[in-house]
Amino acid sequence: MLNDAGHAVANVGSFLIHSPAGVILIDLGLGPGGMLLDNLAADGVTPADVDLVVLTHLHRDHVGWAGAFPRARYLVDRREWEHWCAHPGGVGPDPDRVLPAIARRLGHLDQLPPGIQAVPTPGHTPGHTCLLVTDPDVEERVLVLGDLLHTRAQFAEPHWRFRSDVDPEQARRHRTDVLDRFRDGRTVLAGGHFTGTAFGELPQQRQHPQTSHPD
Repeated sequence: MLNDAGHAVANVGSFLIHSPAGVILIDLGLGPGGMLLDNLAADGVTPADVDLVVLTHLHRDHVGWAGAFPRARYLVDRREWEHWCAHPGGVGPDPDRVLPAIARRLGHLDQLPPGIQAVPTPGHTPGHTCLLVTDPDVEERVLVLGDLLHTRAQFAEPHWRFRSDVDPEQARRHRTDVLDRFRDGRTVLAGGHFTGTAFGELPQQRQHPQTSHPD
């Protein structure tokens, strides 16, 4: 997980969903200079094919391609949107290019289509949200983590924080809760910043045998 200089290596990824509700993207990477549009083209998807963009949060490495999809609506947590409109710049979305592009077709997470459920996990940002993707015909499901975890090392070290967390203790509590709650044998965790594979499962917790001490 580290390069030769001892630095953690991170990807910046998006997730593509084909569903009855249309073609959906979760998060939008860094924007021009990145490979999102090329990777979509390799899957036969053009920008005009994308119907919906769902954003886990509005840090600039998750919204960079906003405006590249001429038909898409954008869904984001209401608190998240209001926070970055009131505090533009910094690690948030570009106030001149990205915020106006989202505002033109803005919606909130109460408008999510069937098969995608919001799992609120504030702390990294005020409205950070993980997204649970399900299919009624398949028991397995996928939880897109956003920035709840930045590296797979946090599975073993959930107290490790990322320096841009707005509330590190709240982020840690949600990280621990999610890792416990979805350790169920049927939830695949998807991390857009993970190196190597973006997908993995947590082992189920072992049930310790009960013992009794007869009189």
